[in-house]
Amino acid sequence: MAKYRRRFVDRIEDRDPTVMWKEHGDGYVLPHDGRYIDVGNRLMVSRNADILLQTRIINLGQRVARGQIVSTTTRAWSALRKEVLEDPSLLQHFRVWYRKFEEFVAGAYRESHWSDVVLTPRSNDHGFDIAAQKRGRRILDETKAYKPSLLVTHQIVRAALGLLISEKNVHQVRVTTTSSFAPRVFSEFSHLIPGKLGLRDQQYLLQWLRSIGSQSS
Repeated sequence: MAKYRRRFVDRIEDRDPTVMWKEHGDGYVLPHDGRYIDVGNRLMVSRNADILLQTRIINLGQRVARGQIVSTTTRAWSALRKEVLEDPSLLQHFRVWYRKFEEFVAGAYRESHWSDVVLTPRSNDHGFDIAAQKRGRRILDETKAYKPSLLVTHQIVRAALGLLISEKNVHQVRVTTTSSFAPRVFSEFSHLIPGKLGLRDQQYLLQWLRSIGSQSS
């Protein structure tokens, strides 16, 4: 089994991009016999796919007014996408790693050929997690990493719709969740779907991830 050493620098951005580096420390993750080997502190431990949530899945670039540009996805993002499509129950781990879900969805926009994909800060995000543009169309996305029994409420959708007023040059707001939406949410807001509002539940999310590589929205 190959071993890797971090380049002699201080920033994770300067490490070998072909390696699935851990978000913190010098450890890394390797695929092995359908599982993953967590390498660090002179130890190698066999782990399930959820170990990928501890890796760097996107690279952030320039700082802008509302956050940072998502410059690229990493090998770990691709591995995580593959694992989620093979076992959607992995999405439930995002409840604990909710920031990773924001990063995962931001990476999906990047891989779906959206430009100027911006990830907002962990706090003071102004009501949305991701901004992206494609063909002159700008969207804002609020993500919700919930367990299946916890549904996205009408109140959350209404708050997202407020972004159409509070933010400039927004063509659509979206709510993307690992779960689903409360009863009658779709019917209440049907006059805004899909033009001004996109409601993206787990099934929609999985379909979108499968379509990566095409001109998906």
